Formats: sequence, C-alpha cells, structure tokens
Amino acid sequence: MDLANFPQLKSLIIHRMGPITGDIRSMGAATFPKLEDLALPEHVYGGCRYEIMRISEAKDLIATIYSIKKQLHRHPSLFEDFNWYLSESSPDWYQEEFAYPFSFCFVRAGSRLGWRWERKFDYTPAYHFEMNWLDPLPAKGSSEYQSYIEALQNIQSDMDSYPFFKGYHQPPTEAVYNRLSRQYRPSMEEMETWENL
Repeated sequence: MDLANFPQLKSLIIHRMGPITGDIRSMGAATFPKLEDLALPEHVYGGCRYEIMRISEAKDLIATIYSIKKQLHRHPSLFEDFNWYLSESSPDWYQEEFAYPFSFCFVRAGSRLGWRWERKFDYTPAYHFEMNWLDPLPAKGSSEYQSYIEALQNIQSDMDSYPFFKGYHQPPTEAVYNRLSRQYRPSMEEMETWENL
C-alpha cells in the first residue's frame, strides 16, 4: 500500500511503529496536502527525535523542513512539536561525566517562526540558546507585531531565567563551554530550582 495514494489524509502518526526509514526531503507540495498532524519515527530523516551527527547539520535540517512548511496549503503547526537531537556519537558531543543532551526545535512568536537550540533533560530546567529567526519581523503597528512582541517577552524571560548560553545561537566548542562553566554564576532562582529537583 502506497500512502501517497491518500491525498485527503489529515493525520499520519507512525513514530511508535517498527523500524521505518525514509526522508522528508522527498515530501513535495502534492504529498499529503491536507496533512495536519504528523509524527515520524527517529530513523526517518527529519522525524521526531531524529539525531544529527554534527551541530552544523541543524541549519540544513531546519531549512529543509521550513521549505516544506512554506509549501502551499501546509498546516501552519506542522513539525512544530518535533524535537531533533545531537547524537551522543557525535564528535561535537561534550566529554562530561553527566552530559545533558542538546536538542533544537521550532519556536513561534506570534506569527513569526524561528528555531533555537536548548540543553536539558526531561526533569531539568531548559537552558535555551538565542533565537534563529526564519520569518521576517511583522510590520510595526500591526496586530501581528503586537502578538510577536508579547510572545518575544516570554521567550526572553526563559533566556533570562537560565542565561548560561546567552549570546550563543548554537552550542559552542567544548573548550568555550568549559570556559563558560568556570565563569558562570547562577542566579538564586536557578540554584533553588536545582535544589528542589
């Protein structure tokens, strides 16, 4: 059975199925034009929790998925609940005793879409990186601009709460990270959060 023969398909949830491989780069504008919900396994290029081998690969993956999102009739939230990861086998992985994973995902501020890296476990605070914007800035004075500014304040608040990577748009080299670790002074709020885990 060829799923491409179902142009009215609105939901494709296959991330918990067996060993499925594939590549979202083959997803043309005519592929599932009505799709609203999508969950692909990690072995599919661009699937949920897909792992990249180098930090530099993130931009290409995001650019590919962004081009799919911008195809005519694509649902605006498609791919926006995906997270992608740096593989633990990556040469860019830090050699720490307790290394937290790096992931990256889309972030929306009003109508403006961007993406960012973060570092966290499921139960720890998220250390966000600076935003990498994909969409242009909404026109000043418009309702879209006001929604963007309000959402941007929340994004900035996240960064201000745990500012370890403030000023960085992607994970730095391990040498730079080690220097940041020596110089970093966590806030009282941050220390209390860790103590209460």
